[in-house]
Amino acid sequence: GRSRKSLWTNFVGNTIANDARLLTQIKSKPGVLWLFGGDLDRTKIDADIEALTAYYRSLGFFQAKVGREVQVVGGGKREWTMLTFVIDEGPRYTVRNVSFVGNKRFKGEFIARDLKLASGQPFNQAKLDADLGLIRDIYGGRGFVFADIRADPRFLEQPGQLDLVYNIDEGQRYREIGRADV
Repeated sequence: GRSRKSLWTNFVGNTIANDARLLTQIKSKPGVLWLFGGDLDRTKIDADIEALTAYYRSLGFFQAKVGREVQVVGGGKREWTMLTFVIDEGPRYTVRNVSFVGNKRFKGEFIARDLKLASGQPFNQAKLDADLGLIRDIYGGRGFVFADIRADPRFLEQPGQLDLVYNIDEGQRYREIGRADV
């Protein structure tokens, strides 16, 4: 068929992130000076829908839905398109409780004291990942180098709330042995 270029990309229904921020998450954009790049590609648009959905879920919008509308403008040798991503964010989930299962060496209060994602805060995947790293550092710095720590978000019956459970398998403690001379 005819070559179609993207004239404009916009978003409808977004409240947590502005259009400029959402544009950084997708690849379907107008080309440079509307001439170089910017070709309409259905597989790229579908991948962008998945990327936007993943972005919203990482911010705690687990019921977010993203759709698209493509409007063809002009005619002749080249057709231009107006691409609109339609977003239904849904409720933003907050953390109700944070708990630890399997921790024998360290009390939950000790582990939880420096966590970034605490009770009452909106879910945020980046904070969760940072907290997992922090817990691994706590265990690894004390000799539990093979500790297995996993986060388990548990959705509650009330929409918009979840409990965050960290499953900890401490494993064996390793100690550094000094140099052995033979």
